[in-house]
Amino acid sequence: MMRDSDEPLDAAVDFERLRTVTGGDVELVRELVDTYVEDTEQRMCRLDQAIQSGVAAEVRIEAHSIKGASANMGADAVRDIAFRIEQMGAQESLDEASSALGQLRARFAVARDLFEKYADSEGKPGA
Repeated sequence: MMRDSDEPLDAAVDFERLRTVTGGDVELVRELVDTYVEDTEQRMCRLDQAIQSGVAAEVRIEAHSIKGASANMGADAVRDIAFRIEQMGAQESLDEASSALGQLRARFAVARDLFEKYADSEGKPGA
């Protein structure tokens, strides 16, 4: 399956980074995935509210947090779009922020699905 950018879906997440961060600890992988997914979903809601309210400083802060967490998890596609939104907030130019948030949600959905499949497959025979 390919994304709009013609990159393989697996390219949306750098699993080697996640393995390095966790040292291969299966329970830690699951915990990090759960925490990342829950936190990012909450932050995207706050980001949406900040965009709708036109509060550029909040847009920058929420996007920055999503960018950092995504970078740590190896969700490079999510990190990249969060960086773009962070820059919009920093420049107080939110005209395209709603559209970018839609892209962020789409990329996050792909990464979330990949992370959850990865967490479920870790520790299983043949994984």
